[in-house]
Amino acid sequence: MEVSLVISKLLPVILIIALGWVLRKARFVTDEGNNFLKKLIVNVGLPAVLFVSFLNMSITISLIFLIPGIFILNALLLLFGKFAGSFVGGKYSPFLFSGFEYGMFAIAVFTAAYGAASTSYIAIIDLGHELFIWFVFVTILLSYSGKKQTVKGTLTSFIKSPIILAITLGIIGNVFGLEKVIGSNPILKGLLTTIEMLMSLTAPLILLSIGAGLSLSKSGISFAVKVTAIRMPLVLILSYVIGKLILRNLLGLPFAYEAALFTLFIAPPPFIIPLFMPDNDALERGVINTTLTFYTIVSLVLFVVYFSFNPVL
Repeated sequence: MEVSLVISKLLPVILIIALGWVLRKARFVTDEGNNFLKKLIVNVGLPAVLFVSFLNMSITISLIFLIPGIFILNALLLLFGKFAGSFVGGKYSPFLFSGFEYGMFAIAVFTAAYGAASTSYIAIIDLGHELFIWFVFVTILLSYSGKKQTVKGTLTSFIKSPIILAITLGIIGNVFGLEKVIGSNPILKGLLTTIEMLMSLTAPLILLSIGAGLSLSKSGISFAVKVTAIRMPLVLILSYVIGKLILRNLLGLPFAYEAALFTLFIAPPPFIIPLFMPDNDALERGVINTTLTFYTIVSLVLFVVYFSFNPVL
């Protein structure tokens, strides 16, 4: 175990999250401020990261199989959530067993630990998950909250999403060799440099937002523990089986994809769940927020342990 490397990589992650928590406690960052920070990340930072990642990545047939595979797995986890939800209780509990917080957790800790050059590994792992969130998860979540989402509305939201637009443009640029064109054109090169500068800010901003969003209430702890005790062992088993048997042995992918899969799978449930809950569900929203916070802390601890044994991709 390379102790010095582990400390040098993980200490900034922990300190920036702690700084976010301190700034929130000092009321330097308010709820409104953190919401603005999240909008900035989702609409500017993450699109910059994903555009560059997909522009530079080497796309192979093996990677394409991951898209439907991850999509189907999330659908099965949502079905499992229906069963587990009857045990833990709560109207929205099924959604806590499917989906992973990619944008506001997984990509930040992964790139902070393994470097910005590693972003493409977790980006391709997330693609099928992103499709599931937009077309299945959000649609069903809206129905639970009493809202209806039409097929047209879903497609429109999907197409207009800055994240999806960035992924699409990155893939198109990759297929047509845009990277070489950019290198020979000073204006395009300047634009790419601007995007890369925004990209470098994204992980620290996400970590700050995570820290500022940590919130635990006594009323939700027991529920959070039950959800975590059921979901975390399940995703750990899935991560090991899929990583070893499918990614490594069947598809012949390098270890970096296993590490990316592990990071995504230990991520908390999607942070968007409370956003779609009606105002009259304030009590349950508080429980869900506590669960997401508790799960985030557990996820961070597991990632620290994992990275300690796997500091190099």
